[in-house]
Formats: sequence, C-alpha cells, structure tokens
Amino acid sequence: YCAVPKVATKTLLNFMLYMHVNDIIDNLEHNWTNIDAGRAQVEKRINIGSYIHELRQHGIIIPKRKVPKSLVGFLRMYLNVLRFGSINETYPSQPLNPWRLTFTHSFPYLHLRSLLNLSDIFSPSFTRAIFVRHPFERLASAYKERIATLEEDRIQPEPGYILIGTHTPNGIDKMDYHWQPYSTICQVCRFKYNFIGKYEMFNDHFNSFREIANLSDWNIEKRNGPSGLTTYDYQRFYSALPDDLICQLIRLYDQDFRLFKYRVDDYINRPTLLENCNQLKTL
Repeated sequence: YCAVPKVATKTLLNFMLYMHVNDIIDNLEHNWTNIDAGRAQVEKRINIGSYIHELRQHGIIIPKRKVPKSLVGFLRMYLNVLRFGSINETYPSQPLNPWRLTFTHSFPYLHLRSLLNLSDIFSPSFTRAIFVRHPFERLASAYKERIATLEEDRIQPEPGYILIGTHTPNGIDKMDYHWQPYSTICQVCRFKYNFIGKYEMFNDHFNSFREIANLSDWNIEKRNGPSGLTTYDYQRFYSALPDDLICQLIRLYDQDFRLFKYRVDDYINRPTLLENCNQLKTL
C-alpha cells in the first residue's frame, strides 16, 4: 500500500498496521520461525508496562486488572484499540492516532522475514494498492489543514508557495508530499498497482480492499479524520484564482488527472479555461 496524504491516510495506515499486528500474533502463536527478532527473545525487546503507560497518556483507559501479562496478550488488546478506539466497550476512550505512539515504531523489530526476491511483489499473487482522490480536492484539503488556518493552530510553519519550482521534474520531486502529485509519490507507472481505490467511493472500495486482505472483523464505521467539507466547499478555494495559476496546477497534476480519469471541470467552472491554458503554454 502506498500512502497518499489527504486520501483517508490515517484510516488506511491504521488498517495496514492492524493487518501487520494481526500477522505478528499469528506467527508468534503458530510459527516462530517466521519472526525476525534478532538474537534476543521478543519479550526482552518490549517493555509492556511502558507501552501501557503510553496508551494511558494518550487517553486509552486500561484498568490495572486488565493489564496483559504477555506480549501476545498486549498485542490482542492493541488490536481492539486500533479497531474500536478502546480496549472494549466497557471503557470508552479518546480518539487515538497510533502513529504518535513511540511503540508503534518498535513493531519493525517483529517484522516477518523478508522476501528472498523483491521482484516477487510484482507477481499477480501480490496486491499493490493505492487510494486516490480528485487532485484539486486533495490539494484544497491539504491547503486548508496545513496553511489556511490561524497561525497558532497551524500544523507546520507556512511553506513557500506550492507552485514554486514545479516547472521541472527535479522541483516536483522536492515538493512537500502533502501536495506532491501522487503519480510521483507512488511511482504509479513503475509499480503497476492492481488495486486502485477512490476517495469518492471510499466505503465501497475499502470494503473490497478488506475482502482482499481477509479482515472482515475491521470496524468499518470507524473513519479517522474526515473533514466534513463538501465538494462545493472545496470548489470555493479555486473561485478567486486567476487562469494562469489554475493552468499551472493542471500541468502539475496532469498525470494524476489522466491516469485516474479525473476531470478539471468538476471543480473549475470556466468553459474557456483549457483553451486559455493551451494559449498560455504556447506563449
């Protein structure tokens, strides 16, 4: 799975993490030889008490009598947190972003053994997945979250203008990944994705993805971070932009539009725009 920022990324990354932890549990219980834990035993690498403490600091309610005694017990509890946002229905907790937890990054120590031949991922037996979104809606969503907010609420310092340096492939490669074209981020022509989901049909496409992953127990009603904005709200971001800037954006996201069959006029209602873009390009 290639993660594209502002395309249900939190939901999808949590799902992939859930799948990974589920596989770890299965191999810990049934096939230890598939677990690459270095020279040390897995239990010695992980301090369950510190992980419980960190979950509590992030608003997850874990009574003392519910603290697991083994690594597998902890991982099973963590699956519930990923799935439902709490260890069970009795102890509702605050929303959790697992990627803010330090112990999430310890799981690579428990990774399954690598493929002997990386070219195998291009075989039909592997699912190469990407979820995409209308380029203009994705850009507007990223702009709203990361730039067009009060300074004290901004996620990061206001960057340079989005289009600066994007007239060359090298400049596009150096863009902030929140508005970098996903055809660049995910190298779509090289990896030849055989599962393409669309944000506009997320529930249907995500269900199909769950079926491929054979994870029917995932809580499909738990969606992380939807903005609540409508298509009209996003269209308004472009209403005051002059044609030349719109044309530059169309050129920047040209492959995203063409490869995934998105239409410019779904967000820009200017009948002569494309003709103007061609004239500006000639000039």
